Amino acid sequence: MADNWWLSILPYQHIYWSLMLPLLRISWLLQSIVFVHGMPQHYYKYYRERATYEQVTLALHWVLVLAQLYFLPTMQIRLMFFAISQLTGGFLLAHVVTYNHYSVEKFPWSPDND
Repeated sequence: MADNWWLSILPYQHIYWSLMLPLLRISWLLQSIVFVHGMPQHYYKYYRERATYEQVTLALHWVLVLAQLYFLPTMQIRLMFFAISQLTGGFLLAHVVTYNHYSVEKFPWSPDND
């Protein structure tokens, strides 16, 4: 087991995890689109009832983002602005989520929890 490469990089988890945080924004972005797209067929009535509102507001959000990008002068600046804003925002947002989730008290697993 000592030859396992996972064990050799485990002490550096705080470094590579921090480098991956910006990518969480991209993941959440794609997951929100997929989730809202599937809301009309969702198991829970709550999501089915609100599907139209969620789809319209998410579409409006992306229309506004695209309009903002449209007014930037060149395609290179548009892509750089989008990448920097999304990845920086993702880094900061993921830090907040990570620290809030990992700072809570952990309860040990027991068969009674199932």
